[in-house]
Amino acid sequence: MHRLLRVLGVMLGLAVTVSGAQQGAQQQERPTFRGTVDLVTIDVTVLDSDSRPVPGLTADDFEIKLDGRVQPVKIVSFVELGPAELAAPAAAASADGVFPERPVFSNESVPMPDPRVFVFLLDDLSMSPTRGRALLHGAQRFVKGLPARDYIGFATSSGTHIVNPTLDRPVVLDALSRAVGSATDPRSFSPSEPAGGRNDGTPDSAVGVAQALAIDHGDLGMLRDVIAMECFNGDRSLVDSQNISVLTGENDCVTAVVRQARRTATFTKAIVAQQASVLTSVIESMSDAPGFKQLVVITDGLAVGAEVAPLKPVALAAARAGVRISVMVEEPDLNMGDEGRRVMALDGSATVQADLGMPQRRREDGKLLLDGAATATEMAGGQLYRIIGDPDPFFDRVIRAGSAVYRLGVQALPETSVGREFEVEAKVKNRRGVTVAANRIAVVPEPEAPKEIAPPTIDEQLASAIRSGTPHFGVPIELGTVIRRSQNVSTRPGGAMALEVVVDVEIPASINGPLITMYGLVDGSGQLTNGRRELPAQPSGQPFTISFVLPVASGAYRLRFAAADAEGNLGSIEVPLDAALPTLGPFVSSDVLAAWVDERGQAHPLTLEALPAGTTSLIASMELYPAGETTPAGDIFVAWTISRAGETEPVDEREVVAQNMNGIQRAGAEFSTDLLEPGSYTIRATVRLGETVLGTLQKTFQVKPGVI
Repeated sequence: MHRLLRVLGVMLGLAVTVSGAQQGAQQQERPTFRGTVDLVTIDVTVLDSDSRPVPGLTADDFEIKLDGRVQPVKIVSFVELGPAELAAPAAAASADGVFPERPVFSNESVPMPDPRVFVFLLDDLSMSPTRGRALLHGAQRFVKGLPARDYIGFATSSGTHIVNPTLDRPVVLDALSRAVGSATDPRSFSPSEPAGGRNDGTPDSAVGVAQALAIDHGDLGMLRDVIAMECFNGDRSLVDSQNISVLTGENDCVTAVVRQARRTATFTKAIVAQQASVLTSVIESMSDAPGFKQLVVITDGLAVGAEVAPLKPVALAAARAGVRISVMVEEPDLNMGDEGRRVMALDGSATVQADLGMPQRRREDGKLLLDGAATATEMAGGQLYRIIGDPDPFFDRVIRAGSAVYRLGVQALPETSVGREFEVEAKVKNRRGVTVAANRIAVVPEPEAPKEIAPPTIDEQLASAIRSGTPHFGVPIELGTVIRRSQNVSTRPGGAMALEVVVDVEIPASINGPLITMYGLVDGSGQLTNGRRELPAQPSGQPFTISFVLPVASGAYRLRFAAADAEGNLGSIEVPLDAALPTLGPFVSSDVLAAWVDERGQAHPLTLEALPAGTTSLIASMELYPAGETTPAGDIFVAWTISRAGETEPVDEREVVAQNMNGIQRAGAEFSTDLLEPGSYTIRATVRLGETVLGTLQKTFQVKPGVI
């Protein structure tokens, strides 16, 4: 029990860790309702056959019962909680060797989802040390695929491993890799005792877990079946003709069976109580965390039987905390050669009785565990996944199922008071092939008391946006990147090429300065590198621009930028960044490096899409770095073309020979803007080594009316 107290104490700190990381952040507005005496808030998940949320439902599509009475749905909101897919790998070249360009991002486009909290709970009290390895490996891949802004925690039902929600991926991955089941079979505490001159030499009890719980619940027919099988070679005639209490007093074997059933039931119910207690505690500890919260439970099941009362606190906690639950159960292997328990004579000389009922008891116990997991999941409004084979598709379903939910405002029953609990039934009418899940319990919450909190400073708001990756829309931001080899260091430790990311940001002239800005780069382990800059007020009609260079190693990152104007309005954006350079045959290439030239002949980087006013010409260039230790022999040709977007006929074109400068092959061309009318254009660079085409890079830009 001391381990249980330890896990409860630690898990209660989960919410503090998460909420503290996002304190002061402005939250994206979303349709929400608070349960009152008039409306009860109920979250309902509606999924298609691929576990994808079904959008477009109205109040008329739902039938909601509170305490068995159909109540009208007054408000319906389809709330998108996060992306429906795990992170995809970086795009490669198309079949014709054309590499995709790096997109330009804006926080004025589709709002990005808030950070989420995922907690993995390994129910090691239900699993033997040899079970669950595939699921734990799948969980590690799931963690690696989540966006870097998502918080992840881990716990076990025994309390042996605890990781509070964190952005630090390696800590969670290490805990998942070291976790192992620690279940104790309840039947091992009830070994068959010598009876009638026989002794069982195996840890298998004559009474199964399902049988013991049924007997404990008062099923006398089950007790007579077990006594007949164990003590009278399956003959129930004597058992049926006598009182059980009389048999117990007269027959040692019967006494042993009754004692075994009692012990097994007592120990089983204690395990279930501990499992339910830990589940409840973990869910409650997540209640104060903002945004989407999902608990993923990996278990071999709960031996609930007919007593579901221990599971009610789990459902209540999920209803109050707004935590989504996914339960993953690995299907057991079927042992077709199971011959049952062999009962030997005391001297080991012969088999007196073969207990052929043991395989059936094992199947019944397996079904009991699975049914218990299903009951707990259903009561909490979650999703149960029965895993067969590769677990990755099921983890994909978890992320899809948790990407959206219907939040319903349901008319409360008359004279409803704060704190009242309702039994809930939810269904969707006239829709085939959908799965509907809702918590079986709804609670009318206490009204929140107003909190007096000192408003955060501008720097605190910016820092919170950078830490969490939360999007804000008070200041429009446009951001673009290009990647090249570092100009200062050619390689990093281990021989990897050192790279640098050139980041360009533009903020419209309509925003009042001065501006305070912050930026951050989050690597795959959750490590954050950040910086701060102030921008003075600009002359009338001039946008704010900022450029900075970030040294990186190859890998996947999340790039964050935030800005606050003179009135305290806040804008922020988080974008994915794949720090990898395309491979063109024996070379590695930079992105297309574009620049615009002003009326004074000065060149300026063009990372964003639109040519600014006063552009007289456009310079396009690229760098090629040997992929091996030597530069291949032969001339390298780069054919530069500019064409209207969607057209193949070039507006202008050049072919140049790359020049070797200190081992780097550089090729560039300058284009006059006189031929460019307003519209979208694509610059393409097709690289040849002799007559061999190595590949094509491209970049899109725009010419706006009145700019040229």
